[in-house]
Amino acid sequence: MSPILTTALSFVDGEAGVLRLRGFSLEELVQHGVSYAAAVGLLFTGSLSEGDDVAARLLALSPPPIDSRPSGQEASALRRAMALIDDDGDAVAAAGVCGRLVGCLGAKPEQSGAYVERILRGVSTGAVDDDDVAALDRCFLVHLDHALNPGTLCCRVAASTGASLIACLSAGLCALEGPLHGGASSAVGRVLEQELQGPDDVDAWLAVQRAQRRRIPGFGHPIYRRGDPRAGLLCSLAQRAADRRGQRRFVDTATALETCMSARSDGKLLPNVDLYAACLYATLDVPVALHTPLFFAARVLGWAAHALEQRAGGRVISPEAGYDGPPARSF
Repeated sequence: MSPILTTALSFVDGEAGVLRLRGFSLEELVQHGVSYAAAVGLLFTGSLSEGDDVAARLLALSPPPIDSRPSGQEASALRRAMALIDDDGDAVAAAGVCGRLVGCLGAKPEQSGAYVERILRGVSTGAVDDDDVAALDRCFLVHLDHALNPGTLCCRVAASTGASLIACLSAGLCALEGPLHGGASSAVGRVLEQELQGPDDVDAWLAVQRAQRRRIPGFGHPIYRRGDPRAGLLCSLAQRAADRRGQRRFVDTATALETCMSARSDGKLLPNVDLYAACLYATLDVPVALHTPLFFAARVLGWAAHALEQRAGGRVISPEAGYDGPPARSF
């Protein structure tokens, strides 16, 4: 089967467990301390030298006011606020404003600092230091892009029709609201924070879930058969954050969950990106309701790059559909 489209932005090899951004492996980018802003520059231009310019453009505009919303309506509040953003032609700045809206959903909106710092200070209910910001910056890099996932495809389909950039980003956000795409991190967060008090609870909890035939969030991936490369990177980030903050409950519970799941599945059910992303968010005192919006703040710049690439191709995405209805018939 030929691919629905091609992209020069990121490459995924599920069998080998590989994710590359513009040719660079994700592991190499993280290990070399590449900042999120520099990775955004790489995605947009193919060069890692654009970090300072991108960092400035991410803060070029102020986000519009965001209305108060009942719990669980964060994505709807984001969409309403995004509709007020002026798409002035600078895709990085416009997408950055969309991402900064996430910080405005928290208890301390629009704090000072760079892009990731402002967002974290807005959503975290605890104290935030430079090491916390650095950890989330690496996490944002891990989340920046992942080839043609559902949210990115929705964004590119909208872009292929000539829709505005904000409309394209909103299309991606709509897909992200689905629990099978964007809701997994929040589902993991609820398990770690509300259903398990620590690693000693894991075995009995899993037995109950298995008896009720419930799917365990944070495990398995439709593409990565031998392990999600992002999971290991985020596990290391979560471990370091937990040690630094003296708060190991979440990471110890997550690793115990990984061990038990592997044993019960003969090594077939491996953690995906959501398990340790949720673990890191919880360790950084980010409320569960803001886990998915935080992912959006990282991914929205990737979507913007995809929207521009799709526009440049000048082709409407309108794939042929297979038909499995009744055969031809007459009255």
